[in-house]
Amino acid sequence: MPPDKFIKIAENSGLIMSIGEWVLRTACLQARKWQDEGLPAVPVAVNVSAVQFRHDGFRDLIRRVLHETGIAPGYVELELTESLLLSNADVTFSVLQALKAIGIEVGD
Repeated sequence: MPPDKFIKIAENSGLIMSIGEWVLRTACLQARKWQDEGLPAVPVAVNVSAVQFRHDGFRDLIRRVLHETGIAPGYVELELTESLLLSNADVTFSVLQALKAIGIEVGD
């Protein structure tokens, strides 16, 4: 199933927040495990849906997962869709500034 179709189903079912948190935490834990095993530290990229991105607790979730997993923010990249970046510019800009302040890279 293509990611855009899966994300749409998860959003419509109300499960996107739980799934998104699990994916973020799992990716961070795996990256940390690789680092602890002596493998080269490489960033992990995680797709984020518009619903997750605009959720009030999104920034706190990012901070919490980074703290819990012990991974440095520079090793996490959030992938956002272009449509998300173009919609509701004020909210998007505010969240992007907060993520940048944490040290998170954002890609599209």
